[in-house]
Amino acid sequence: MAQMNTTAITNKGQALMAKLIAGTAETKFTKIVLSSQTYSDSQLRGLTSIGGIKQTTLVSRTVRTSASAVQVEGAVTNTQLNAGYHINTIGLYATDPNEGEILYSVTTADQADYMPAYNGVTSTGIILKLITVVSNSVNVSVDVNPAAVATAQDLQRVEDLIEVHLDSNKPHSVTDVTNNKKYMVGLEILEGQPRLIYKEA
Repeated sequence: MAQMNTTAITNKGQALMAKLIAGTAETKFTKIVLSSQTYSDSQLRGLTSIGGIKQTTLVSRTVRTSASAVQVEGAVTNTQLNAGYHINTIGLYATDPNEGEILYSVTTADQADYMPAYNGVTSTGIILKLITVVSNSVNVSVDVNPAAVATAQDLQRVEDLIEVHLDSNKPHSVTDVTNNKKYMVGLEILEGQPRLIYKEA
């Protein structure tokens, strides 16, 4: 089982955080990248990109876990992977109003997990949950990216929200009792993967 080191916020991530605290910007976490590249602790804050990227996934969900932190979720499978690799580095990207998309944080492995190549029979997947600091009362978008692969937790959330059979061609209007907001919710299968249709009504 993988053991990860403490996440490092990059210099560009810290600059974005300062804008968020000042109220001059808002952000959205956009993607998570998995890499075989290894970095020393002293390199992490100065990174602006990740080398040796093997897989990229869109963010499927962002949830506040406290006043100063959010949990960013995504999922990857090996169904399109021709060669296996060790997941030595995970990068989280976000939008900056002045810079565009930036590398916000980097997490390295103390003991790396291995993602095997697809053997045509059995697929392997990983659900990623990254806790990252955004400081107090900052404006972070928690919208679901509709193109992202749904995680098991996403599907469970849909199941918890509604008690009707979901027809992918007919999303249902439901109310999330945790925030009293109405959403259009549904499921569809895209290239063999479940995709969550989940947007505010």
